[in-house]
Amino acid sequence: MTVGGLVGCSVRFDDRVTGRVNAFASRAKIIHIDIDPTSISKNVVVDVPIVADCKQGLSGLIEETDKIMKAQSSRGADYDTGGLIARARGLVSVLIPLFVSAFKRAEDLAVAMEARCYRGGDSRTRLRIMKYQSRDVLFGISIMIASLGILALRVLLS
Repeated sequence: MTVGGLVGCSVRFDDRVTGRVNAFASRAKIIHIDIDPTSISKNVVVDVPIVADCKQGLSGLIEETDKIMKAQSSRGADYDTGGLIARARGLVSVLIPLFVSAFKRAEDLAVAMEARCYRGGDSRTRLRIMKYQSRDVLFGISIMIASLGILALRVLLS
């Protein structure tokens, strides 16, 4: 039994990060937290997509994990005794509800964003390339003259 997981926060899973994208973490369950929904599952298909700010997303996962672990402990689950394999098997009772909760949260957030007419993609932001103009050069020269004037006054007054 192989247990593996990966949590990516605001990560672009491209070939520079993953090496070969198609063979990256093929047996692991991947949780991807990103504020931009168009970045999730763009290059690597993730198991649990979460559209949120990373700080809020991780704190939500930690709170949810604590809540599930307390609930499972009250039902008799034991996470502290036994060998490594026994403890890993005990965590399965936490991971399954955690994944279900994360999927529900992601779906609720997607519905809320859609209800507010959020559209990601090309129309979301635009890059405006700025070019130097004559007023920029004049402003730079005036700053230099003012700086030299201040330095000259300091030298003369000292």
